Amino acid sequence: MNVATGTVSNSASRSHASSTTSAPLAILKTLGSLKITVAMFAMGILIVLFGTLAQDEMDLSQVKREFFNCWIASIPLDILFPVTLFPHELPYLGGFGFYFPGGATIGLILLINLIAAKTTRFSIQGKGGKLWAGILIAALGAALVTVVIVGGHATDGLQGKPPITYDTLWNLMKGGFVLLTLALMTYAILAKIPRLARILAGTSAVILFGVSALVLSGGESVRLDDPGLRIVWQLLQATIASSVMLAGLWLIFGKRGGNVLIHIGVGLLMVGQFVFGDRQVEQRIGLAEGTKTNLVVIEDQTEIALIDTSDSENDTVYAIPEALVRKVAGKDTVIDDPALPCKVKVLQWMRNSTLAQITDPDNNPATSGFGLQAIAVEATPVGAAIMDARNIGAAYVQLIDRETDKPIETLLLSQQMNDISQLTAAMESDQYEAVTIDGKSFEVGIRFRQSRKPYDVELVDVERINYSGTDTPRDYSSRIVITDRESGDSQEGKTWMNNPIRYKGETFYQSRYNQIPTPNGEVIETTGLQVVENAGWVIPYMSCMMVFVGMFAHFGVTFLTFSNRYARGSIPNAQTTKRGAGGLVSRLGIAAVSLGVCGLVCGYFAKPQHYSRDQLNLNIVNNLPVQHEGRIKPFDTVARNVLQTISQPIFGSVPYVKDEHGEKRQPSEWLLGVMAGQDWVRKAEVFRIYAPEVRGLFDLPPRKGYRYSYAELEPKLPTFREEIAPLRAKESDTFDFFEKKLAQLHGQINLYDLLYLSYQMPPLPDPSEAESSEQRTEFFNRIMQVAQMMQQLEDGRPPAVIPPKGELTKENLVDAKWQAVGPAVFNGLMNRMGVETSETSPALLAFDDVLTAVREDDVLAANEKLREYDKLLRSMPLASAGMDRAAAESWLNHFNPTAQGVLLYLIAILLGFASFLFRSEKIRSATFWVLVGVFVIHTIAIVARVYISGRAPVINLYSSAVFIGWACVLLGLVLETIYPIGIANLVSGFIGISTLSVARFLDTQDTLHVLQAVLDTQFWLSTHVITVTAGYAVTFLAGFIGICALVHRMATGYDAYPAGKRPKESEEFQQILYRMMYGVTCFAIFFSFIGTVLGGLWADDSWGRFWGWDPKENGAMMIVLWNALLLHARWDKQVGARGFAALAVLGNIVTAWSWFGTNQLGIGLHSYGFTSGALYTLGGFVTFNLVFVGIALLVTRSFAVAGRNANAG
Repeated sequence: MNVATGTVSNSASRSHASSTTSAPLAILKTLGSLKITVAMFAMGILIVLFGTLAQDEMDLSQVKREFFNCWIASIPLDILFPVTLFPHELPYLGGFGFYFPGGATIGLILLINLIAAKTTRFSIQGKGGKLWAGILIAALGAALVTVVIVGGHATDGLQGKPPITYDTLWNLMKGGFVLLTLALMTYAILAKIPRLARILAGTSAVILFGVSALVLSGGESVRLDDPGLRIVWQLLQATIASSVMLAGLWLIFGKRGGNVLIHIGVGLLMVGQFVFGDRQVEQRIGLAEGTKTNLVVIEDQTEIALIDTSDSENDTVYAIPEALVRKVAGKDTVIDDPALPCKVKVLQWMRNSTLAQITDPDNNPATSGFGLQAIAVEATPVGAAIMDARNIGAAYVQLIDRETDKPIETLLLSQQMNDISQLTAAMESDQYEAVTIDGKSFEVGIRFRQSRKPYDVELVDVERINYSGTDTPRDYSSRIVITDRESGDSQEGKTWMNNPIRYKGETFYQSRYNQIPTPNGEVIETTGLQVVENAGWVIPYMSCMMVFVGMFAHFGVTFLTFSNRYARGSIPNAQTTKRGAGGLVSRLGIAAVSLGVCGLVCGYFAKPQHYSRDQLNLNIVNNLPVQHEGRIKPFDTVARNVLQTISQPIFGSVPYVKDEHGEKRQPSEWLLGVMAGQDWVRKAEVFRIYAPEVRGLFDLPPRKGYRYSYAELEPKLPTFREEIAPLRAKESDTFDFFEKKLAQLHGQINLYDLLYLSYQMPPLPDPSEAESSEQRTEFFNRIMQVAQMMQQLEDGRPPAVIPPKGELTKENLVDAKWQAVGPAVFNGLMNRMGVETSETSPALLAFDDVLTAVREDDVLAANEKLREYDKLLRSMPLASAGMDRAAAESWLNHFNPTAQGVLLYLIAILLGFASFLFRSEKIRSATFWVLVGVFVIHTIAIVARVYISGRAPVINLYSSAVFIGWACVLLGLVLETIYPIGIANLVSGFIGISTLSVARFLDTQDTLHVLQAVLDTQFWLSTHVITVTAGYAVTFLAGFIGICALVHRMATGYDAYPAGKRPKESEEFQQILYRMMYGVTCFAIFFSFIGTVLGGLWADDSWGRFWGWDPKENGAMMIVLWNALLLHARWDKQVGARGFAALAVLGNIVTAWSWFGTNQLGIGLHSYGFTSGALYTLGGFVTFNLVFVGIALLVTRSFAVAGRNANAG
């Protein structure tokens, strides 16, 4: 053996080791580049936008397949012009398009980038025992995370139900609030922290103290309901596990532990969605009461089934999946799978279709079966824009003998025949095509993809609860029994909206409800259950709390650092005004005068109205409770809502109605006059008719305001109804402009007639004249006609003033049916005739006395009868229960805080500009206190709406506009306190007036309306909706500050100076604005991310999918990605102050799209709030921001170039 010996240089060895490790490290650093991160965020925003717009004509499964779950997406340019916004039949731009990275590609690159970045960027800070302690604690946290995730999948019964009682959990929550309050108070008082941090901690402690006092003293009225506590339990487990992990990461990575936890949470969410979310299959079970099945279908996929029925015991099913059918349809390719009984050639496949009569037999490909009686006509596929609609698949299929290669038959397959049981919830039987293959009997059809479960699901009972007096569903629920086919073990449970149940790893969600009439006149109730297997359903809960805890720690450290620097005076404070607002007395005087102005405006609007003895006391009328559109409203609100429909005001509600003498009458007086049949009401000009073609039908001349009276319309109503008659046979979406205006006016006239007729006495025949048998027959025939008329009136859902008798119970409050006078009188007659109906209300005669006095213009008697009626209502439990809230709502209508806000915000804006123009600290201070005053009024509006509705502050677009303005002003006041330079004052004023103007523009109907069943949940309205709306608000705030920053740069020629030679005041001013934008953007990503994930949790709790790609969800994700793009571009120094400001302004566009744009598409659950005015306003806002950024960048760049040239010269 030859052995070589020698020595090797240590330095050479180290050099070699370094070279071998530097290459992988360099690769990791490249992969972890923030430039890649920013690029992927930008691409992610675009692919989400493309996929959202594509839902206009594609169903969700197709969108996911072609945009979100693919590696490369083909983007047709036509999707940039959705037909709901730009009606067209042929594709724009000839159907051309381009290729773009798909969602799978972008997601994978981001995941790799995330792992690489954290591997290379974060260094371990802990050493020795501290490091090992950190590793052990982090491992314990990871173990807790695993236990929570696995434990959630392993349980059966109500999904996420805690192992302790809900009362115990609520008591623990109350104790937690108290302990957290005490901890914050102790920290604020004893901790050695800077003043700014102490103020924040103290303010938080005061808020928590208020919450604690409320939950401890409020009793059952403030207790979170059981479904909400069920969600709290999931979040509580996730919070504990995340906090333990944070403690370990803090010991390992120091102050960056929070940042590490954030990215672990994001990574877990991405992996969980990739492993579980994108692979879960949504299946549906349709059941009628008393039936059971183990059949589930996948409605976004079809299959062609060949069923061998030759065996009398069992059928053998051969299924060809849709993916294969799509691939070979219309081609010469034959499906030749040895498992099939024959070869199959798909001549034509239609995603959506209708059946039609055969007009050209020679071109009919079918050779037998139903295809000889009808043909399938391809229809435009139903996209997500049409809620609850389904594509009805069809195909022409040629069956080919495997031995001879000769055609057996060519069949028309249509779901309208072959899968009718699924389309009608098993009320009709499927009709397959019969054919013989190789001597065996087969049935062939096209159907939704089917599979069988190893258990049966029996529907014991399905229930739909409507809002009282409406057909609007408040809740659906199904009581089911699940029985294992092998063991026979059963599990009974109830699932209802937002409350699924689990069984052996699968989750059952309440999805649909239908009533199907039978031939014998009965109605069968059916349910639709969504069945989802998702082992990782807890992962989003865990990820959400990881990111929440991580952001809280990370941004908390950042804020403490900032507070220390602020306390030391290291933060610049630009002198934009001449300092010296005077002493304490002067400052208090400025505050008192400013708040006094707000008080005067507030007092003017709040002053009560007084009526003389010869005037109708409308204070009583306004407050009368009325059941309308599913809730109890004050009479005043009902009148305003009705007039909004009839008068079509351009801006807000109708404040008054002019009679024929030009005298202004309140809306409630007009409505009472309609009910009483007063003559002046018929002559009041309330019908707005813009279209000259419609005015021509009534021979109406144009006039200012284009308002006309019922008396002017009445002579031509027969002619008008003749024009309307043909429209009943047409679909409303096919109406042309003239037809739409006709239909609109028809609805307005019908509403007026409904109000009038519902409060007139029924035209009852005189029973004294029914002496002979013929007269008695005629009498009863007439009674039946009146009964039909009264039923038609009730079906029209008029405002119902007459409350029912009954005790005050929860069930009675939900089911209580109020009535109008006419139907109530008729019900009383039926009671006297022995027909069992609802008990006659004592309020009926009392309110009829009011109408009689009003009809006779006897004001004194009317006021007396009104007082008696009001007193009677207060003695009736079901009426008095809603009177306080009705009175509060009537007061809010009169108080009109949005009008006050617009006026006072305008004053603040003018003062703000004056403070800059005159460089006056006193005017700046006055502006601040005016904003404080209007903020209080703004707050009163929100608190009042919460009290009246009994819900969270944001329930629709109107309330979101009010809340966004409120949140921006609140944060603006905080910024102005920290940086008293006037900019936050100005921004707050602009956002406040803008959002309240938007709210007034949206005030076209009831702004406190009842909610759809899936949205009727206090927990998610109080968490997801508020948080994500706060994300909108803060992102807008950053964008408006960005506008100020760019305006300042252009106005001062800031970029014309080289760095280091700029005027100190301008330099400090820009630094402050940059800090403000950065801080606000940090808040924005916190609220937008947490709010978006909470929305995903809500979707998971409702439909079994964390992410359903609903346009509103996608819009929220775009805001998260945009804010993340801003921050990462700044951290990587890809943009400076100017670029950051420009990106912040462009964030206004992304936020406006998410807030308003997605609603205009008419897709998904958020397809409300569409108006052409809103669309044009959105377009104008987007154009403004784009043009502004373009001009700002051009101007500032030209300044920079000119400055460089001047310096070079």
